[in-house]
Amino acid sequence: AFDMDLSADAKMSEASGPADMDDMPVLPSLSDDEIDESQAREDSCVELLKTHWINERGAPEILDYEAKVVADVKEELDAQQELIDKCSDSKGAALMLRIYQMEVDRINFVLKAYLRTRLRKIEKHVLQILSQPELLPRLSKHEQSFAEKYVDLIEKNFNLAFLKHIPEEYSSMGKEEMVVAAKLDRYVYARGVKDVGTVSLGESGDLYINKGDILVANYRHIKDLVKSGVIQLI
Repeated sequence: AFDMDLSADAKMSEASGPADMDDMPVLPSLSDDEIDESQAREDSCVELLKTHWINERGAPEILDYEAKVVADVKEELDAQQELIDKCSDSKGAALMLRIYQMEVDRINFVLKAYLRTRLRKIEKHVLQILSQPELLPRLSKHEQSFAEKYVDLIEKNFNLAFLKHIPEEYSSMGKEEMVVAAKLDRYVYARGVKDVGTVSLGESGDLYINKGDILVANYRHIKDLVKSGVIQLI
């Protein structure tokens, strides 16, 4: 009876083997080198965008729009979507589809968070940005268009609400009193990305910054180091 049971199990295993193999996902063929290169490129551009997002979130002023980094991330999103489209025609590829989709969602989250952070800052300081020629080039073309339309909407709304009812000298949106300027003297947390050396922090004196050092400093005194990438806000 024991031999018969083993024989029956073996037959069942043989019968189920081909069906299980048929259910395995047939995925796009990529060499190990191609996979490693693709993953390294994706991790690099996404991590770089994450750094710019954190800097943007911590800096009181609007920073330069990182056009190349955003373009690279969008390219990676397109590549991931292409993999998803290929896997969608593969039998039994539901698990891999979910993995690829999770990666797309992760990248999308970082990209949208970066863009939303910039839009909130543009809304807050829109009059300052549009009135200072050195700030406007920091925006992308879409952001510039958004800023101009946003000011038009605010001005129309304010005119309808109360500006038309007050003296003309107080009814202009361009008055300095209405401009919300970025507070560059705000204190921020930062970390040394490289060995920076001695940095002047104004009245706080000089500070020697090594790679990995954590500091609290007046943003005005370290903003150029943030923009050059040797210091990262946290």
